[in-house]
Amino acid sequence: MTQLRQVILSLFLFGIVTTSSAQEKTQRTAQDQFYVSVAMLGLSWYSTGPDTKWYNNALSIGVMYDKPLGKGPISIAGGLGLSVYNYHSNLRVADGRLVGNAIPLIESDSTWHGYHPLLKESEFMKNKMTWTYLDIPLELRFRTKPNNKNNYFKFNFGLKLGLLLQSHSKLVTEDFTEKYINFNHLIKYDISPSIGIGYGSWSIQTSIGFAPIRTIAGSSYEWDSSDEPMKYTVGITYHISKYAN
Repeated sequence: MTQLRQVILSLFLFGIVTTSSAQEKTQRTAQDQFYVSVAMLGLSWYSTGPDTKWYNNALSIGVMYDKPLGKGPISIAGGLGLSVYNYHSNLRVADGRLVGNAIPLIESDSTWHGYHPLLKESEFMKNKMTWTYLDIPLELRFRTKPNNKNNYFKFNFGLKLGLLLQSHSKLVTEDFTEKYINFNHLIKYDISPSIGIGYGSWSIQTSIGFAPIRTIAGSSYEWDSSDEPMKYTVGITYHISKYAN
């Protein structure tokens, strides 16, 4: 967690520095120095998946540099960010490094989905998996002409590349609390196409990509790629931006 705090602090300081330097430029620039995003998270399974909660979420922060292509409304942007995905379901993690003592089996451990046992609703009070990614967002952007308040409509098509930094889970029952970190059977990368539309400092963004969960076919412990889920997000992003002519 100390490393994550250092990454967040570095992104914030970089955003402040780029904002200050942008104010000194006189040529046409359009920069999104810092962004914060809150989104709903969903997983789409090819077969019948686990029971999930409506409040699954994805939180992202980062910095981006926007480079106009000539004097027209089109620009390209790239940057660095951090995303945290929180997934609440009845999927009990069955691998990774256990934090604490060995945890007893419970009744529903005989029912499995891939390599994860499915819990009954009555057997737990809280069950959450969290994945943290280092992001490299890339975007193609279109903007309208700014009005007298320096606001404009904007559209973007992008691709976000992600590297899994850390994963952990927490299962809370009446009898015990179970925690795992750094699961063994996870996809370590993410490629998520995205699209967005906005006005001024706000935009609505949606994306779809790989979910890190992998499934195992039967007792043979071979990857069942036909049932690996996709993740999708829909959310709101706030940009601290600068536009100058």
